[in-house]
Amino acid sequence: MNRFLKKAVSLFMLASSAIGSSYAIGVPSKNENSNASVVSEVVETADTHYKKTLDGVLDTISRKVNAWDKKFSLMNEYLGIHEISFDEQETISDMLYRSIDNDLNVIWNILKVSLGKNDMKILNKSQLQWISEKSAYEPWVHNWSKASKMKAAEMTKSRIHYIHDYVQDLRNKLN
Repeated sequence: MNRFLKKAVSLFMLASSAIGSSYAIGVPSKNENSNASVVSEVVETADTHYKKTLDGVLDTISRKVNAWDKKFSLMNEYLGIHEISFDEQETISDMLYRSIDNDLNVIWNILKVSLGKNDMKILNKSQLQWISEKSAYEPWVHNWSKASKMKAAEMTKSRIHYIHDYVQDLRNKLN
C-alpha cells in the first residue's frame, strides 16, 4: 500500500470513528453496507493522486532525459568535427559531468518526496549499487581524467534513463 493510500485510509478511519462508524479497512460494519462505496472511493482517490504525482515526476524526468540525449548528441557531433585541445576537453567533460550529476540529484530529491516508501526503498537499493559501480571511475575525486569524467557522465545519463523507466513501470502498474 503506497503512502498516499495509507494516509487516505487513515484519514477515512479517523473520520469514521468521529461519526461512530466501525470499519475494518475497506469492510463496512454490519449496519452500514452503503458506506462500502465510500472506502472504495477513498482508495480510488489515493491511487488517482499517486498516478498524477507519478505523471508529474515522469514529465520532469522525460524533459531531463530528452535534454541530455540532445546535449550528448550535439557534443559528440561537435567533437567529431572540431579539433580541441586537451584542456578544452577536460573543461567540457568536467562541465558535462557536474551538470548531469546535478540533474540526477534534482531528480533524486523529487523522487524522495514523490514515491511511496517501498518504491523508494527498491530504487535506493539499486542506486547504492550504481554509485559503487560509478565510483570505479573516480580514482581521485579532484584529479579525474577526462575519460573518467566522460564515463561517469555517460553512466549518469544511463542512470537517469533507468530511473525514468522505473517510474514509468510504477505508473503503468497503476492502470
